[in-house]
Amino acid sequence: ALVTERMRRDLLGLDVSVLMGANIAAEVAAGSFCEATLGVRTAEDGPVWQRVFNRPWFRVNVVMDATGVELCAALKPIVAIGGGFCDGLGCGANTKAAIVRVGLEEMRRFSKLFFPHVRTATFFEACGVAEVVVSAYSGRTRRCAEAFAREVAAGGPAPNWAALELELLGDQKLPAMHRLREVMECVRAQGPRAQARFPLFSAIHAIAFHGAPPSRVLKLPERVAWRQRTLRPSLLGDGPLAVPLLLLVAAVGGFVLAVALSHAAPGPLLQQLLAPPPPPPPPPP
Repeated sequence: ALVTERMRRDLLGLDVSVLMGANIAAEVAAGSFCEATLGVRTAEDGPVWQRVFNRPWFRVNVVMDATGVELCAALKPIVAIGGGFCDGLGCGANTKAAIVRVGLEEMRRFSKLFFPHVRTATFFEACGVAEVVVSAYSGRTRRCAEAFAREVAAGGPAPNWAALELELLGDQKLPAMHRLREVMECVRAQGPRAQARFPLFSAIHAIAFHGAPPSRVLKLPERVAWRQRTLRPSLLGDGPLAVPLLLLVAAVGGFVLAVALSHAAPGPLLQQLLAPPPPPPPPPP
């Protein structure tokens, strides 16, 4: 269950909204301009909480998708781990951009798989793409992942995450690793076909916990097969009922056309088409 759902249950059904965004605490405190996304479940809550938090240097945008905002915040640390692996391998900006793009896509795919009502547009808000970018280029999760990949790439043993946490973060904790385990447990429970749709998440999990080399994060499959469904034009969508619906429409259309032809006055062309074939010519004497 989501944290907001647990809070609503503990608060006897009171509504819970979510505020997330690309907000590094030190920069917010210094008054640097930034954005945040406020996810609400009722239209009445949006203006109230926006007035509470919105400032000229802290712009709050409201979306009717509290679940989507919460999922963005929960999944973005996994992409930050991938960004840290890139830095530990000495990769450049192009590689990091690819990891960010694929990671954002898998965040959206995971959310739609388990929470179909989540809005795609939410992933283009501050809680989505902006927070993924910030997390992949800064933050404690990225820093620990970078140290992990650098040690392994140098030929050393894979560091212990708890040791890295203590060495680099002191009293701070690294919840991203626990989150990564939970996400992959959910994906694996859906079967191998579902897991194949998350190559980046799977690679990050294999590197972090199963001894795969950090370079595996750079060996992602092409997605031509994934795009075939979206490239196929369809007025009826591309879900599992698309083909049966298309056959039903074709059958109904054929029936309507047959009834219309049976009641219509035949024109010259129709008379010619419906006329019986002429008798064969007599055999030659």
